[in-house]
Amino acid sequence: MKNSQPSDTSYEAGNGAGNQLQQWYLAGGFLLVIIILLLITSWLALQLGKTPGVAPLTPILELSPTITRTPTQTPTPSVTPTPTYTASPTPRPTFTSTATPTPTLTPPPTLTPARVDTAPRFYSLIPWSPQKADEAIHLLSTLPDTLSVQARGVADIVYYQAFLAPALAAGDALLHFPDVPDLPWRFSRAYHLALSGEEEAAWEYALILEQALNQQVVTPEGLKNWFSSREQRFALNVSNLKPQPGRESHYLLEIYGPGGIYIWLVNEGGRFSAFPLTNTMNFSTPVISHPLVGDITGDGLDEVIIWISAGDGSDQFVLPEVFDLSSAAPTPLFFTPGESFFIGMENTVTWFVERAGEESGNLVFQANVFPPCPVDVYRTYHWENGLLTLSQVEYQTFLSGDPSLLGYCQLLVDHAANFWGPEAALTIIESLLPNWPPKTMYDGSTPPLDALDEWRYRLGLYKLLAGNTQSGLDLLAEVSNLPVHPLSRWIEPAKTFLDIYQREQNVYLACLEVPYCDPRLALPLEISKLPPSAGDNLFNSVRSLGVTIRASASYDFDQDGIPERWFTIQHGPEYKLEFWILATHNNKLIGLFVDTVEVNLPPLNSFTPSAGGPPVVWVGNQDAIRLFREPVTSIPFLEKQPLVYFYDLETLNISREAGKRLFYAGDPAEVYELLVRYAQDKRVTCITNQDICARYYILRAIAAEAFGDTRTATENYLSAWQTAPDSYLVNFARLKLIRDPAAPTNTPTASTTPTVTSTRTPSRTPTPSRTPTPSQTPTPSRTPTLTPTSSNTP
Repeated sequence: MKNSQPSDTSYEAGNGAGNQLQQWYLAGGFLLVIIILLLITSWLALQLGKTPGVAPLTPILELSPTITRTPTQTPTPSVTPTPTYTASPTPRPTFTSTATPTPTLTPPPTLTPARVDTAPRFYSLIPWSPQKADEAIHLLSTLPDTLSVQARGVADIVYYQAFLAPALAAGDALLHFPDVPDLPWRFSRAYHLALSGEEEAAWEYALILEQALNQQVVTPEGLKNWFSSREQRFALNVSNLKPQPGRESHYLLEIYGPGGIYIWLVNEGGRFSAFPLTNTMNFSTPVISHPLVGDITGDGLDEVIIWISAGDGSDQFVLPEVFDLSSAAPTPLFFTPGESFFIGMENTVTWFVERAGEESGNLVFQANVFPPCPVDVYRTYHWENGLLTLSQVEYQTFLSGDPSLLGYCQLLVDHAANFWGPEAALTIIESLLPNWPPKTMYDGSTPPLDALDEWRYRLGLYKLLAGNTQSGLDLLAEVSNLPVHPLSRWIEPAKTFLDIYQREQNVYLACLEVPYCDPRLALPLEISKLPPSAGDNLFNSVRSLGVTIRASASYDFDQDGIPERWFTIQHGPEYKLEFWILATHNNKLIGLFVDTVEVNLPPLNSFTPSAGGPPVVWVGNQDAIRLFREPVTSIPFLEKQPLVYFYDLETLNISREAGKRLFYAGDPAEVYELLVRYAQDKRVTCITNQDICARYYILRAIAAEAFGDTRTATENYLSAWQTAPDSYLVNFARLKLIRDPAAPTNTPTASTTPTVTSTRTPSRTPTPSRTPTPSQTPTPSRTPTLTPTSSNTP
């Protein structure tokens, strides 16, 4: 027992020491493991740290070729060649090189101050010479290039109009010095007239070519090369025309650029006559002109037709100019007054002559409209009663091979209904009806289940509005009683229209209650049913149709002594106020829609053009109209006029007519009297454009100087300066005048002008800005090169 206890005790003591030692071993091993793990981690970190540095090298090497290819794919010099770009649409590079006048081409030393005195006695005409004329023409031709971007106007229209100044200077030189070789001046005048968009450009080029041929400088066969050697900015094309009795030969000459100038050249026994036809040049909004030849009058002789387009995609419709060449001089042929058509969508157009029989041909307009849902529009004009009259209109649709494009035809129908009329809309709908509805609409949506009912419903309405009453009613009845879909949304509108129409016999009233029906188209149908006596009591008569009249009165719109009735109406709360005129024809009333207006009683003002005809009537300040009647049928129609101040337009027109007479065929004294007489009978105004007044008075001055009245010429140059100080044309007037150095100046006195002592530094109130130096002129932005007051240093 005793021996056992020590052994037990000894055993227990041995276990405790062993455990402690074991714990130390474990701790040391654990620490060693941690150290090894740290070393491994560090080693791995080093290895991983090297990898990110290597990995990016591979993509960089792979991308390197792409980066180096980029410059070769889009080389900057070839993409934006600045000289070619600027030279292509306009001739500005030519002007840029001369924008800064050389010392020999500076303004004449007698250039007047920028502020004009009111007393004409202080001024006189500067002694003029061919050299001074050359300097003036050159200076005025460079000034447009000094205009700022803002001053050039929209589409550079002011920039190009400014070239009328050198054209007037060249015309003045031709009148002054008839013995000086005039070819350089004539080419300069013709070119600058073309830049400014003036019709006279055709007259000037015709005179140049006629003189060259009659002076035997060149033959018709060499005319093209002769012209190009003297005028590199345009090109000339010479076309032989079909021979005519009594004429040795005749030609159509085309000077083409952004548009064209057309001249008829006739050779009769070796004597040449050049007749200007038309000028379609337009540098501000370039157009494409096309000559066409064909017999459309049935006399066996060809007419010349000139038509223009603004390029593919333009929505404009412009009637061509047609000339009969059977007489000694070309005779323009006209379309029926009021003929117009608004295309309004992307298109390509052409005109051609179509044989209509043994004796005559038709002139046909063709437009391919809206490529996603193409339709060909044909408008055929036949020569009848001395006018080209619209005889037929066709709309031909062409289904695309891509079924997904059929849905776009809805947009075409909407456009046709809004702008081409119900006849066009119903024609297009009928042609597409067998293939309607498409699988998808133009916006990618699935067409509704009642899409075909909607198409048939609209077709019925358009037939009614086009005057096919019974056919339209039948279609609406089919939609109402036999819809394609039993829950069609178009059953109710069709029933509503039929109920109102059958009860009231009134398309207008029914139209007000249903969708897709334009009351503006329905009202004339109902007005035409009224008896002629209804005009005597228009208020009650038109109100009986269900029309809400806001105001009504009488006015003689066509100045025939019989006033027409006009009225303003509002179809409903959601509609705008409209202005209508009630005219008569063959004992029937005709309702003519004018436009929407802002007030019930818009003021009416009329102006009678100098050329005669119906007056121009301003409806408020938003529309200018003339009421015409067709020459043969006497059907009344309205023609919109440019919305510019009337007397401004009259002053411009009389100035253009006077310019033709002055520079080509007239006696300067007679031209001066013509302009003076206009000022006595009418008002010379330039409310909308100061250049109009400047042009008017400068032409009076040139005419007066041409017949020797220098005092009157001086007064008119001053009138141009005083009336239109901001006009670019005034620069020419300034070049023609010299101020008497002994005359009192209009320098402000010290009492009204702050002195230098009133300011701390001259830079805050510079003295020149307070005195009448050229920096005070209203035209520095247009003529910055004219600011030096060279008159003070002769």
